Amino acid sequence: MNKPITHTLRLILVLAALLQPAASFAYDFKVDGIYYNKKSDTEVEVTYLYYYKEYYSNKIAYTGDVIIPEKVTYNGKKYSVTSISQYAFWNCSGLTSVTIGNSVTSIGNNAFYNCSGLKKAEFAGLESLCKIKFGYISNPLLYAHHLYINGKEVTDVTIPNSVTSIGGYVFEGCSGLTSVIIPNSVTSIGDRAFCGCSGLTSLTIPNSVTSIGNQTFEHCPGLTSLTIPNSVTSIGNEAFECCSGLTSVTIGNSVTSIGDRAFYACSGLTSLTIPNSVTSIGNWAFNNCSGLTSVTIGNYVTSIGDFAFYACSGLTSLTIPNSVTSIGNGAFLYCGGLMSVTIGNSVTSIGNKAFYNCSGLTSLTIPNSVTSIGESAFQHCYGLTSVTLSNSMTSIGDGAFYFCESLTSVTIPNSVTSIGDDAFRICKSLTSVTIPNSVTKIGTRAFLDCESINSINCRALVPPAVDSSVFEESVYAGASLKVPEDAIAAYKEHEVWGRFSISAAPQSAIIEVDEDVENADGPFDIYNFRGVLVKRDAVRDDIKSLSPDVYIVRQGAVTRRIVVR
Repeated sequence: MNKPITHTLRLILVLAALLQPAASFAYDFKVDGIYYNKKSDTEVEVTYLYYYKEYYSNKIAYTGDVIIPEKVTYNGKKYSVTSISQYAFWNCSGLTSVTIGNSVTSIGNNAFYNCSGLKKAEFAGLESLCKIKFGYISNPLLYAHHLYINGKEVTDVTIPNSVTSIGGYVFEGCSGLTSVIIPNSVTSIGDRAFCGCSGLTSLTIPNSVTSIGNQTFEHCPGLTSLTIPNSVTSIGNEAFECCSGLTSVTIGNSVTSIGDRAFYACSGLTSLTIPNSVTSIGNWAFNNCSGLTSVTIGNYVTSIGDFAFYACSGLTSLTIPNSVTSIGNGAFLYCGGLMSVTIGNSVTSIGNKAFYNCSGLTSLTIPNSVTSIGESAFQHCYGLTSVTLSNSMTSIGDGAFYFCESLTSVTIPNSVTSIGDDAFRICKSLTSVTIPNSVTKIGTRAFLDCESINSINCRALVPPAVDSSVFEESVYAGASLKVPEDAIAAYKEHEVWGRFSISAAPQSAIIEVDEDVENADGPFDIYNFRGVLVKRDAVRDDIKSLSPDVYIVRQGAVTRRIVVR
């Protein structure tokens, strides 16, 4: 009975011993203190001495000065050293310098991660350095900060014409580098290639380059001016992030996309022209460019990403071209110096907090293309005194005009069906509100803390759904509510609306008609003069409640025009 159990237990113990990590090695052989793995019969890679306990307790094999040769001989056989494996020098805090032979073509992920004691990185040749494929956090320059080639420290780099691409991470962290000349043979510059080159002051990108990778020049605060040539079609994510010394940028007219955070925190940048070739501006692209005073957005940009110009506090005026269809969330959040905005007539949506805390704005016209305003879109725009809302809007988001304390009056267009929670809360100067017949719901606290409201004109024939928190108690007691004559009884019987003093609103006067619309049989569709549907399946009484505007009434093949004042 016990034999199967005993046999199983022994098998488990044997397997555990075989799998014990403390006894496992990661290398094939060792020569002159360097550990190697065979990649083929002719090639090897530099690796690490791998004991489980040593790996995690930071007792790593490599210390002092390490020289990686081009070739190594073991058991009478020669091998070319072509790569450095991932984690090869991981956590080698005692490593002080490394010399990498000309045969190395790739360095794996985290190869030099946390080599805090590294002071010097030397390469056999500049051409080979440019061609090395670096993995993530792998470049010794990230810790050494000083580049040596054949025994000489390099501050000015002229890349030879034989190089066609500059690999990722190549010069990352080389703070001693002051200038770089890139030849016309180079077509691409890889991710993080010059990231952290804090001493770099001079850079010329030739016309041969077609793409600039992600984070390529991130944290290069010494760069003061930059010309991106016409050959470049894309600027990668975070490409020039935190280049705080950059005062001017010329973007070539072939660039079609500007990546996320591409110029994030370029606080010295004062003016910017985005060419017509650009179709999209990435999220956070110019975020925190506090010195930016003017921006020209090209006529082919269709979208402005989330937080694209966040905290560009120096920006004073802005024209969003007709090509733009969407303004992202927080796109101009905290642009307190912005005093005027022209929104193009193709914009259909304004994102959440798009113009939040743009306290310098005094007036605003939202074009008829806009169908929705996001949550808190204009919240804390303290200086805003007047707003013209789009006749095509169907909803006003939560908190859209929250704390616009200078706003004195608002007319909500006849296309809006819902007003969000807190939409006009703390608009302390607001004295009158016109609510069209299209509105069916008014959100919680939508007009709360608007103590100055003394007149409300609600054109809806059916009282919109509300709760008691929509208005201040003083407004219920002191403001007059005017509603359509036929709806007075319904409003008086309503739990919330019935708290007002209610009287009949003067009916809209139709002053110009193509035919006798008053006697037309319904149902019919009502459009504003810009062709946006205001109400479907309307009846005659809906015409009486229209806000002043020019309308088209369509019933089958019959079209009529009316003007309401």
